Amino acid sequence: MHRVFHFSTQLNDLRTTMKLRALVADLHSQVHFLDQGIHDEEHRMGIFDVTNVAYPILARTLRARRDNLLTTIRVLEGRVPEAPLEGPTDHLEPMSRSADRPNVAVERVERLTHTTKRC
Repeated sequence: MHRVFHFSTQLNDLRTTMKLRALVADLHSQVHFLDQGIHDEEHRMGIFDVTNVAYPILARTLRARRDNLLTTIRVLEGRVPEAPLEGPTDHLEPMSRSADRPNVAVERVERLTHTTKRC
């Protein structure tokens, strides 16, 4: 008999894809902050050669963390589908059309709640 996992998600699921993309974007910003910290520590100490014995321990630690995050980003980007986000988009309207009408937000919420009530 095959085991059934009730809490597993599909990789092409819209919500999962959006969460993965948000996570990757957040990790990229963390990598940017780590790069800035490495740069600041190297300039503060005046040592830029990683092989130098006097290379700052903080910069060395930040480099290791940054490298781990970059590896994680590569793995997560491999799980994000290359195609555009899939899912029901018939409730979305272009901004140019919706900006002409003042109650567009209310209409969208009503449509979304009506859609979820049918499900």
